[in-house]
Amino acid sequence: MDTGRQSAEQRRKRLRQRMKKVLVPLAPGFEEIETVTVVDILRRAGARVVLAGTEEGLIEGARGVKIMAESHVDQVDPHDFDLIVLPGGQPGTTHLQKNPRVLEILKKMHQANKQIAAICAAPMVLQTAGILKDCAITSHPSVRKDLEEVKYSESRVEMVISLPVEVLGRLWSLL
Repeated sequence: MDTGRQSAEQRRKRLRQRMKKVLVPLAPGFEEIETVTVVDILRRAGARVVLAGTEEGLIEGARGVKIMAESHVDQVDPHDFDLIVLPGGQPGTTHLQKNPRVLEILKKMHQANKQIAAICAAPMVLQTAGILKDCAITSHPSVRKDLEEVKYSESRVEMVISLPVEVLGRLWSLL
């Protein structure tokens, strides 16, 4: 194998090793734009994104769009990921809140100081997991009254995002 080709392959291997790995749990009733846009942007930025469903087969979003998850939440190891992004939407947020494996993944990633993001109503899932206490957060206005023991911000976006990111500690919340 020629040296130029070998070094290009080595560069690609090093790049793959540095790419962030992102978990996006997918539950019935997810908000389509908050899921597809996040996955698309992160993949374009070079992240390895895994959509993990809370159920098998096609998962239908809040507006009827169906997506096939690449994995199941029961099959993912939270230690393999650098970031988890929770899309909002209803009843998707409620389904994520009621899923014991999603809550377990969140707790493990929080304990391991991994990055955590929640969009729209999804900060409710972080609260259910018990990892929001005393955090600065924003959300969709419809769930504000349900968020307890947080430093709520009326700002529609609580932080500026760039890759790689380190925002408000390890918790993100986007509207």
